Amino acid sequence: MILFMQWPRSTSIRTAFLLCLHAVFGLAQTNEEVFREYQFNFSLPGARANALGGAFIGLSDDATSSFSNPAGLAFLRDPAVTVEYRDRHLQARTGELSGNINFSFEQGEQRASTISFLSLNYRFGEWYLALFGYEYINASQDRDFVARSLVDGIETISAIDVQLNLDGETFGAGLARRYRAFKFGITVNYFNLSADTRYTREQIIITPDISENFYTSRMDSRGDDVSWTAGVLYEWNENYSLGAVFRKSPRFRLSEDVEEFTAGQPPRVTTLTVPFVVPDVVGLGTRIRPRNAINILFDWQHVFYGQIIESGFTIVETPQSDQRQNYTIDDIDEFHMGFEWLFPTEHYVFAARAGYYNIPNHQVRYVGEDPVKQSLFSRGILADEDHFTFGFGANRDNRLQFDVSVNIWQQGREFTTSFIWRKK
Repeated sequence: MILFMQWPRSTSIRTAFLLCLHAVFGLAQTNEEVFREYQFNFSLPGARANALGGAFIGLSDDATSSFSNPAGLAFLRDPAVTVEYRDRHLQARTGELSGNINFSFEQGEQRASTISFLSLNYRFGEWYLALFGYEYINASQDRDFVARSLVDGIETISAIDVQLNLDGETFGAGLARRYRAFKFGITVNYFNLSADTRYTREQIIITPDISENFYTSRMDSRGDDVSWTAGVLYEWNENYSLGAVFRKSPRFRLSEDVEEFTAGQPPRVTTLTVPFVVPDVVGLGTRIRPRNAINILFDWQHVFYGQIIESGFTIVETPQSDQRQNYTIDDIDEFHMGFEWLFPTEHYVFAARAGYYNIPNHQVRYVGEDPVKQSLFSRGILADEDHFTFGFGANRDNRLQFDVSVNIWQQGREFTTSFIWRKK
């Protein structure tokens, strides 16, 4: 679930928290021109999967299938260890908007580097087991905003500072089995999400009298939940396969301490529960092999972003006059495609890969009648994200495998490298 509030408290740490979260899952906010916008984007572990544009549901033949499609674990006949390193870079951003509400913002360059995925795989007879851990978010940000509004003759000026330190991990166990041309798999996943955040706002209100208040909030909180992923793969023949997956995502409950000071009045101190829903995902994928050395992949993923509203959308600023039905968000469909070309030699198989996917805009929208909120949300329309990916790999005697991928989009880039050791 998402917490979403009205100006000026819509710019509280909760909004900043949601703006920066990138998920799963590779959670990231890539456009910050308006406070109200929110986009939650998924990404997969694995350099190979990322080099293929995230089109991996119909293939899923390495350890990262624990997340992308657990049925693929049934490919892993040999004991194996997988380690992944990821480096993510988002550009510094500045901007200004004008209208009923004017503001400017500055955000520094963001960079996070971490060992993001670790997996152990083993086979017991006809059962295929995986134990894995995935750090799906590791973000640190510092933002400054200056906002000014003039509504019904009341002028409000705010100076805002936001500092964020976010970390999220998931640990899971997966089990898969073959049955004729089918493979079935499921993982049970323990998710945790921690937030160490600070937010301050100094505000002056001119009516024409002048009043001043100071608002600060702190989130030093942790939430956890258990979820699951189930998948199936069907091999029509050695050149064509189909896959399907459903990811039941976690729901978190965090805690935020808020203090507000207004000149001439006693301070108000409040502790709030911040619910947060990660939307579920259903996906289909196919792998086509027109030649022995070529794989072509296509994925469709449907993300249930409507759950953000339906599963407990909370409005704190004006709960009586502003209702949940004034906000909406659409489910979206993502399409991913990838291409892989293999170059076998006596002891090595080299691979060249490329891919593309598009993430449609999926921010929360205001559909009520308040003209100020309409102005805010009309300026918050985000563009679709176009991701271009490429990478390469090398496999020696199917024992040692090394893969690299680069993901480039309008506001950033991501570098991932994976290493796999198999016991023969």
